[in-house]
Amino acid sequence: MGKVSKAIKYITFILAILLTIVLIYEACMPGSVSSGHSGAVSDAVVDATEKVENSIGNSNSEDTLSTQIRTNWSEFNRYIRKGIGHFGAFLVLALFATIALYFNDTSKKGYIIISLIYGVCIATLTECLQLGAVGRYGSIDDVMLDSFGYLCGEVLCLLVALISYIVKKSKAKRKARVA
Repeated sequence: MGKVSKAIKYITFILAILLTIVLIYEACMPGSVSSGHSGAVSDAVVDATEKVENSIGNSNSEDTLSTQIRTNWSEFNRYIRKGIGHFGAFLVLALFATIALYFNDTSKKGYIIISLIYGVCIATLTECLQLGAVGRYGSIDDVMLDSFGYLCGEVLCLLVALISYIVKKSKAKRKARVA
């Protein structure tokens, strides 16, 4: 294994562990703290939206996107919490964990199943931990959303691996024809 492969292996492993720790830590937060974190992310998205709108300019009399978001704040905040906090975080976790396991599995056969089991276990654990946090509750729907985000991350890794495999095979065929 080359130096780059070893670096990728260790970096993705460390990032997967760190993100897992953050997810577990966040799951243990009281509802008021967790809600504040979600609100901060939502505020950042609205602020960015307003900056884009201001730089583009709004020549028509319709409500801007940021105004519509503020009008439907609770629904938008829920979307951010579910879309980024659950689906997105577990998608990123899957990328790190799947890549780390790929570089640790010499047979290159079991890493996908192991990674998926890990993702579902962390999704389940984080929701179970919320049962003990003040103002929080665990949800089967959130376990499913987390797991789906994780699965999408794994599929993304598999697509990249498949494309890489196809490119390598086609280069080998071209090289064999030339020789």
